[in-house]
Amino acid sequence: MVGLFAEVPSNILATYTSGGNILFHGDLLLTPVANRVRVLNTKTNKSRILSFETRKNVQRLAVSPDGTLLYAVDIDGHCVVANLISDVEIHKHNFKAPVNAIATSPDGQYVAVTHKFLVEIWKAPGLVPTLAPFELHHRHNTAQQPACLAWSSDSRTLAVGSGALVYVFTMDSEEGDKAILTGHRDHIVTVAFTPDPSGSPSDTEELIYSISRDGALHQWEPAPDGGLNQWSSIGSHFFKHAVDLTSAAVVGTLVVAGFDDGEFRIHEMPDFDNIHTLSMGSGASITASAMLVSQGRADQIALASDRSKQVVVWDWQSENYVVRQGGHQGNPLAVAYNPKGTRVATAGEDGRVIVWDTRTGMSVATFADHTAPVVALAFTPTDALVSVSLDRAMYAYDTTKAKRFRTFDLGEVRPSSLTIDNGGGLLAVGTEDGPILVFNFQTGSLTDTLSQHDARVSGLAFLPDANTMVSGSWDGTVVVWDIFDCQGAVETLKHEHDVTAVDASPIGKEIVAATSDGGLTFWDTESAEPTGFIDGKRDIAGGRSVHDRRTVTTSEQGRYFTTVRYTPDGLHVVAGGDSKWLCVYHRQTRALVKKIQISSNRSLDGVLDFLNSKEMTEVGNRSLFDLDAENAPRMAAKKADRGYEMSSRKTMPSARVIAIAIAPSGTEWVTCTEEGPIVWSQSVSVDFDPLDLSEEITAERCRQLLKQGQVETAVMAAIKLGNVELMKTAVLGVPVDSIKSVSREIAPVYLGRLANVVAWLLESSSAFEKMIRWAESLVFVHGRTMRARSECIEPLRRLQKAVVERTAQLTQVADENRHRLIYLLRAGTEAVGEEEEMDGFDEIEDVLVPIRDEEEEEEESEEELL
Repeated sequence: MVGLFAEVPSNILATYTSGGNILFHGDLLLTPVANRVRVLNTKTNKSRILSFETRKNVQRLAVSPDGTLLYAVDIDGHCVVANLISDVEIHKHNFKAPVNAIATSPDGQYVAVTHKFLVEIWKAPGLVPTLAPFELHHRHNTAQQPACLAWSSDSRTLAVGSGALVYVFTMDSEEGDKAILTGHRDHIVTVAFTPDPSGSPSDTEELIYSISRDGALHQWEPAPDGGLNQWSSIGSHFFKHAVDLTSAAVVGTLVVAGFDDGEFRIHEMPDFDNIHTLSMGSGASITASAMLVSQGRADQIALASDRSKQVVVWDWQSENYVVRQGGHQGNPLAVAYNPKGTRVATAGEDGRVIVWDTRTGMSVATFADHTAPVVALAFTPTDALVSVSLDRAMYAYDTTKAKRFRTFDLGEVRPSSLTIDNGGGLLAVGTEDGPILVFNFQTGSLTDTLSQHDARVSGLAFLPDANTMVSGSWDGTVVVWDIFDCQGAVETLKHEHDVTAVDASPIGKEIVAATSDGGLTFWDTESAEPTGFIDGKRDIAGGRSVHDRRTVTTSEQGRYFTTVRYTPDGLHVVAGGDSKWLCVYHRQTRALVKKIQISSNRSLDGVLDFLNSKEMTEVGNRSLFDLDAENAPRMAAKKADRGYEMSSRKTMPSARVIAIAIAPSGTEWVTCTEEGPIVWSQSVSVDFDPLDLSEEITAERCRQLLKQGQVETAVMAAIKLGNVELMKTAVLGVPVDSIKSVSREIAPVYLGRLANVVAWLLESSSAFEKMIRWAESLVFVHGRTMRARSECIEPLRRLQKAVVERTAQLTQVADENRHRLIYLLRAGTEAVGEEEEMDGFDEIEDVLVPIRDEEEEEEESEEELL
């Protein structure tokens, strides 16, 4: 199970958080999320994050024309160049100032960057790592800080928006040689080169479109002789709106403009015809926009809002939303997996509950019923989701139909924690004042109030026997309750410090309690005796805060765990708290087996162990003050002894683990951090045991056995070698009729390896029938043996998850085919007559009804099987 805890996350359950630009490359939409880049495929509706990280939050993105190089620049100007195809970091470069805009030339030879009052043109780096990947080609000055830039299609001309001016440079111009276009009255948001819509298709002349914050759009055309300083205005248009224009994009004759109130408009040039006027929502301020170009024209429009954390993709031709995703506007506070492990729910300070598909990383449902932060979530065995909030409301949701179906009355108490028994019949809610409320889930009525704690109930958990519940509190006690026999508090386990979290082992009678001294105490609930203790204060320590006046090693600030979870096999304990470290301990040996740093983003407080002493002032660290361009003159004129105004102080987000949830399959887990919910997935791996090998067992010998038809020997040889790819080939090479006989020959020690590979193939391979036969044979032949072996629990859960996902996919395809057949039959018989049409319909129904009955029987048999 330790292999589960990979050090590189696979996804972030957030859509857009950094406030930078977004861009399309083919069907891929790239958005900045903290110090990472999220890739969303608009065709398959799947998302992932790239493996590299920038030093701080990503501010600007650019992609080379051939799609091989991705430029990601953070808020300080540090750039990472990565291979977008292979997801490998290649180069790093420091522009030594915050970058306002970056763009690659259409021929891929140059990269233009704007920062401070400069426009720099660099020769683009290659795919081979070098000592100095960037080479400066030209540098130009501007009167104000440039905010945007654009290349002409021939890569010879560069237009830059700086303040209310448009600067035009050419690759042949010397330093200081430029054209200045005037006419705007406000800061320019976007500049773009576009073909002249009134010219002939063979005409290569391009116009410059410039759009300013006050909604003015100006068109500029070059002089006939092609002189640099000969540009003239040929027309102006205005987006008449009461608020500022915050983002715009131009592709061909299409212009999209986004406003501060969330409204966006699509216009077609040259007549400035309004095609669509839509809105992302009243609370959204459109920060970035991009267009998907296909065959020279824009097909889809993407818009992002940093305020509402939304990303939408609008197909303006079909007038339909292709993607509409939103994340939490505040910190996530709670996370929970459903029993099948196919979905994960998150809740945050914004009062919203979002349900995500673990396979695609996309949100499938959003509930906004709460008016205060949601502090706890839990799934019932029937896939119902229960949320409890500080607004003193507790709701139950049907995640399949995406609706609320039950409300629980909490009275005047403020909830703090939540748990559900294994049967799904009882809900227990911990409160800030100490009492625990027990509800009947079916009726929604309050059945009991447990009063034993005197302070906040920090955690609740049911033991596997479903009769015993444990609760931890800030009063320093853990109480063992007998819920169903109405015996109340059975035992009170006292601690010397406040109990900050508690969890129950999925096997046996053991529980673990985290305390405010940084310790983890293990208890046996039957004997009420402690079975072990882990001092995790030094394990969780690390990362110096900007508020600390001392170093990490000498700081007296206490660090402790605020969340703790057992792994599904019960062999390890995972704990996290107000630190950048997440610790994994072995349950029996109490040893630290792995420490995982949740983020290396320097925009978070507590990531660095050593801070720059130059940033320290008499009133605190410089990073705590807002010293942007607008405040700098006012600060300089203040001339105060303290140097800064306290009103300009800001709060940095910190590196900490707020909540943890582990999937029932054990192959995935989620940590709630201030960057968002981070998903960590386990890669398929098989342990290599050289003691099982002999000289005759080689990869070449295994392939020869497959060709000779000795499938049983080939599969056993592949399993002993531990080669994943070879095992996949061997498993796929077994004929369907021989699967049961081959599975009977598998030794018990190898069942976990084989089940893990079968689950992976069931998720990704097109040989669905063969894989489902493998799963059936493994469970029927070795079911009892696998349940008794701890190393087989995780593969079995992964196998169950794969069966559920593929069943849902096949059901959807079958339903679509059924409705399509009915539609085609009705459409084809319209001219024949109603009687023949009904006869045909009855005929197709006679065929489809047995198919549906057979599908239902297969689903029931699969559920019984697992």
